[in-house]
Order: sequence, then C-alpha cells, then structure tokens
Amino acid sequence: MIDLREIKQKSERLGLDISTIERDYALSWVLFGIYSNSLLAKALVLKGGTALKKLYFENYRFSQDLDFTVKFKDISGQELKDNLVSAARKAEEASGIEFEFISLEKVRDIPQEEAYEGKIAFVGPRRQKRRPARIKLDITFYEEVMLSPYNLALIHSYSDREDCQIVIPVYRLEEIVAEKLRALLRRIRARDLYDIWYLLKFAQERIDLSEIRSLFEKKRAYKEVKFGSIQDFFIEERLLSYKSSWEASLRRQLVKLPEFEKIIEELESYLGEIFD
Repeated sequence: MIDLREIKQKSERLGLDISTIERDYALSWVLFGIYSNSLLAKALVLKGGTALKKLYFENYRFSQDLDFTVKFKDISGQELKDNLVSAARKAEEASGIEFEFISLEKVRDIPQEEAYEGKIAFVGPRRQKRRPARIKLDITFYEEVMLSPYNLALIHSYSDREDCQIVIPVYRLEEIVAEKLRALLRRIRARDLYDIWYLLKFAQERIDLSEIRSLFEKKRAYKEVKFGSIQDFFIEERLLSYKSSWEASLRRQLVKLPEFEKIIEELESYLGEIFD
C-alpha cells in the first residue's frame, strides 16, 4: 500500500478531497482482485464512469462505484458472492489495503434478469478503521452486451502501478454512450450528462457515431423505454433538476467543473448529428 503522503500530494495537486483520491486508489485494487479471479473475469464486463477513468482516460473525472454487466449468465448468485469474497481477499493480499466483503443483495429477482448490489469496505492509507469507506458494486444480468468488449490494461496512476497490472474486459465507447443516453430517459444523474458530453466532444475520433443510434434503439427497446425525439433528452423539468444538482454531484470528481449551460448547448448539437 502506498504512503498517505502520496495520497495527500495528489489531493493537493488536483485540488480534490483526500477521500476522493483514496477511493480512486482502492477502486484500482478492487478491480485487480475481481479480474484476477478467473470466473469473475469471464462473467463481468466493466462499464460506466469508472470504466472511462480506469481504462480509457487517465485524467477523466473520478468515480465512486463499480458497474458491471454479467456476460456469462450461468453464474449463480452464490457463486457470484463466493468469488467476490475471494476477490476482496486477493486485493487485500496484493495491496495491503484492508478489504472486507460486506454484502451482496439481489435487487431484481427475475430468472436470468437479476440484478445485485454488492458492498466492499476498505481501510486504506488514511487508516479510517472506525468508519471504513465502502465501494458499491452494481451487477446486472438484466442487460445485453451488444458489442464485443475490448480488453484493456488498467490505468493505475500511483507508485505501486507495477504491482497492479491487470487486463479488464470493458464496454466499447459506443455502447457506453448508448446506455447513458437511455439512462437520461429514466433517471436524473448529472454525471450521465457529463459523460455523454465529454465523449462526444473529446473522443469523437475513437467513436463510430453512426453506431450509437442503432445501439441506443436496441437498448431502449430491450428495457421498453419510450423515446420520441431528441427533445426528450432536454425536457425543461429535467434540465432544472440537472442544473440544481450539477455542482453538488460533480465538484468532488472533477478538477474543473464545466459550465452547465455550455454543456447543454454543445450536447444538443452533438445529439442532433446522431439523431438527425
């Protein structure tokens, strides 16, 4: 485990809370433990904001949790739990961080379409033993991985990076955008807006924009989410909710928070090209 001084120095350099940096460090080691496990490596495909930070863009926004789609559907809930316990133990042995698997709860109970929420507690360089921080794992069977995942090396921006090397199956960027577009129609989370905007603005050379719409339509239909036009993404009531939560949701994850109105203006233009 790295020294607390390294966490503090990175916190000061970036102007972010020390707990954000420590969590980012711990997330790497949880991923190392999970993907060192042969069954979990076969079953779970990483997606979401942590996937962007840990596998695609080193300087991306920081994230808090881990999101997976189950690709290998034959794994049972008990097997999932047993192997996550083993993964936490592996992460602890390799890193020196104290990891403890807390729970795995079924939050959707439909055969072959289950969803689970797991929790792993950790005591890292800050040594917060009285109230250990927790990492949430969202694991869903109720999703289809529509593009063959990439296998990418974990980005671990800390001095023990040589010990934390692992290759992870991850959603392609097109599929991340498509799922997040669908998410815009179902929930109010400022980070969804930010992630879509960032990818369409800064990663267009790595994305096949023509594929996003067809993926979105398939994913929308799969979960029976209604969609009429691009304006469904920009309903005034939703925009007000995004705006009110913009700073509170993202200020602890970004070195510099972009202006909300500017993002909406640019996002409308980008989505107009995709859905034209």
